[in-house]
Amino acid sequence: MKTMTKTLVFGLCLIFTLSCSSDDDNGTDQNPVNMCENDISAILDDLGNANTVFAQNPTEANCEAVRQVYLDYIEILQGCILIANNSQYQNQLDEAEQQINTLDCSEFE
Repeated sequence: MKTMTKTLVFGLCLIFTLSCSSDDDNGTDQNPVNMCENDISAILDDLGNANTVFAQNPTEANCEAVRQVYLDYIEILQGCILIANNSQYQNQLDEAEQQINTLDCSEFE
């Protein structure tokens, strides 16, 4: 369980590092790429919150909540790849898929 928590925290840190952008337009630009960045930023906030809850109370339900946010994140990234064809999004998608593939909530039953 300690290894899984460390993996989740590492993955979250890596995802935050990959997704940070210095050009924040506060959601006022309707450019599809900027909208992707805004969506990614919002879902990463959700992922951070879910991981915090899970780290404080590692239950199967909280693990499943993390899993669901990862699935939502993967869906957003897939859409962003279609819009922007950006290798950064592909790298983030690969990392998120790796994280979700190693997330086993059954050990928290």
